[in-house]
Amino acid sequence: MRKVFPALIFLCLLLPFRSVLAEDVKLLVILPDQYGANWYLHQDNYLLHGWNITYTGLTATVQPCQAFAENVNCPPIDTDLLLSEIDDITQWDCIVIGTSTQYGGNNPFIPLMNDTHTLELLQQAVANDVVIIAWCAGVRLLAAADVIDGRNVTGSENFSQEYVAAGANFITPDVPPVRDGCIITSTRGQYYSIQCFDLLEEAVYEYMAQTSSGEE
Repeated sequence: MRKVFPALIFLCLLLPFRSVLAEDVKLLVILPDQYGANWYLHQDNYLLHGWNITYTGLTATVQPCQAFAENVNCPPIDTDLLLSEIDDITQWDCIVIGTSTQYGGNNPFIPLMNDTHTLELLQQAVANDVVIIAWCAGVRLLAAADVIDGRNVTGSENFSQEYVAAGANFITPDVPPVRDGCIITSTRGQYYSIQCFDLLEEAVYEYMAQTSSGEE
């Protein structure tokens, strides 16, 4: 019992600390045009844990995928600010690249991939070890930003040649989420929803602890 009691005290002290940290977590969600319905599954995880979400995109309002999301009543989403209005992306603890579908003839993420400012923001994030998570075709945006050279990634196999061309080590899809440094990639957003959040939570708290220590 003597060995258990100190552990219980430690947990009691740790829990409120984690709660305060959760309220301080700041997420920047980059919404692609024709965003996918799976986004709401991930959003629920962030809101459930009390994380603060800022929505951004190339336009003031981002439309859902007409081939799928509208059929399950996903509405247009109003962004909090435009990507063009962001100069310092390090004010957020994590960058979430929102989901988009490649089905129904959609060629996802092209507008973001062609936006130089967005690519520069992602480069700034990686240079400062800000955590980034992307699913499926969203890994295309990381490849376009040239931030996955030498990293292990997974993602939509349809665009695997883009990841390899960007210098990444592509891991065949249908595997659990992959973390390499500050970058997390995954496929099957519904099936691996919890695993993605757990890995993201671990990376975010590590990042926040390091930056807090650096400030001191």
